[in-house]
Amino acid sequence: MAPPKGTFAQLGVGYQHACGLKTDSTLACWGVDWYGKARAPAGPFIQVSAGGSHSCGLKPDSTVACWGNDYYGEATPPSGRFRQVIAGWSHTCGLKTDGGVACWGDNRSGQATPPSGTFTQVSAGGPDTCGLRNDGTILCWGDNYYGQARPPAGRFTQVSVGGAGGAGPAGTVHACALKIDGRVVCWGDNFYRQATPPAGTFTQVSAGYQHACALKPDGVVACWGRNSYGQATPPAGTFTQVSAAGSSTCGLAPDERVACWGDRGRKARR
Repeated sequence: MAPPKGTFAQLGVGYQHACGLKTDSTLACWGVDWYGKARAPAGPFIQVSAGGSHSCGLKPDSTVACWGNDYYGEATPPSGRFRQVIAGWSHTCGLKTDGGVACWGDNRSGQATPPSGTFTQVSAGGPDTCGLRNDGTILCWGDNYYGQARPPAGRFTQVSVGGAGGAGPAGTVHACALKIDGRVVCWGDNFYRQATPPAGTFTQVSAGYQHACALKPDGVVACWGRNSYGQATPPAGTFTQVSAAGSSTCGLAPDERVACWGDRGRKARR
């Protein structure tokens, strides 16, 4: 999944495709293009997210645009204004400007039925969604087969739900979060040790399908879990952002260039 040339400000990795917000505010997507999920629309954006078979972006006017598969309505966002959008496997959620969460698309596990209340961040995976509340606690909704909808107690600064780029709503799911002291905690499926993060402090975490990666304070990336395609073996160097999904990972380097490692478009192993 070789990234295009150019400079980027933000990344979002999905299932065998990825999208990036370029420094000129336009979007570029690459990888497998099923349903047109890697064909980003023209126009300026301020954030982008890649999911299972669709992608979404946040426009400067705070409205959401999505493209790709729309079987469950996951690429048909509601009206309203948002400050974040996150594409899951077959559903999408957005953090509204008033702090509420709106979700659309596949709701077979209740993953698109958010609770009331206000949040500072939301993360959508396969059959689950989690949100970071104003007090730093985490609330999750959707399927709980692996305990992924039961987050640990404590205060956090970020949450990331895996499974969005893997086996779909019935697939294995784990989630990771960054505590206020910089440590990472994960919960849910741990067959490949993807819910067993390394010791140390980090500044960002991203949960993939059966692996996860986190950014250290010095910019080095650490990954753990399944490594069937090298998705948990980051290259040397430093990064300012990391995004993991499916069997791939991409990182944004300090020079605003993108590097990706792992699956390059082959059928993922189950």
